[in-house]
Amino acid sequence: MIAGPDTYNLNSRYIIWRFYSNFYIFDIKEMKIVQEFEEISSMPYTVSKDSKKVAFIKGYKIYIYNIVEGE
Repeated sequence: MIAGPDTYNLNSRYIIWRFYSNFYIFDIKEMKIVQEFEEISSMPYTVSKDSKKVAFIKGYKIYIYNIVEGE
């Protein structure tokens, strides 16, 4: 398992990590990156209570990624 201050387990299948201004969502089962968010602000991301969605702030917009559906 990847560990570090910028890594978080979203649920039993997905993890998220930050590398500079990019965020990545990684599928542990498929062993691949399923989503990349570029140039996200340094503000932390927010994960929903059910660990099915993650939200980012970019500029003046909020982007919500549905982890379960992959969109």
